[in-house]
Amino acid sequence: MLERLLPRAIELDDRGIRLLCIPLFGIAIPLVTGHFGPIGPDAHAFWFGFLWFIAVAVAIWHGNRYFHPARRILYMLAAIVFYTVPCSAGMLWAWYAANALPADWAAIRSSTLISVISDFLISTESAWRFTPEYRSFWRRLRGGGTPK
Repeated sequence: MLERLLPRAIELDDRGIRLLCIPLFGIAIPLVTGHFGPIGPDAHAFWFGFLWFIAVAVAIWHGNRYFHPARRILYMLAAIVFYTVPCSAGMLWAWYAANALPADWAAIRSSTLISVISDFLISTESAWRFTPEYRSFWRRLRGGGTPK
C-alpha cells in the first residue's frame, strides 16, 4: 500500500537555488555566528575559512538532497539527527581545531540550528515547487485521490 502513495523517482533541477544559497550560507553563517573569532581578513585562515564554511554548506545541502521527497518527510528527523547535526557540528569543530582555537560551542550550536532550519525549509520548499509528484503525494495522503 505504501508503494501506491510514494511518488516515482523524480529529477530535481535546483541548480539555480544551489548556486545562490550554498555560497550565501557558507559566507553569512560564520560571520553572523562569530566563527572567525580573533582571525581577521589579514590572515590566510580567514579566507580559507570561507572556503571551509562553503564546503560545510555543500556537504549539508548535498547530503540531504538525495532523499526521495515522500521518504524525506518520513526520514527528516533521522536525517537531521544522524547527518545534518553531526556533519555541521563536526566540520565546525574541525575549523576551531585546525586553527588552534577553543571550540565556541555557542557558535557551533547556533550554526547547526541555522543549518537544520535552513535544510528543512529549503528542501521542503524545493520539493514543493519543483516536483508535482510531491504535491500529488500529499493530495493522495489526504484522500484527495490521484490527480488527472
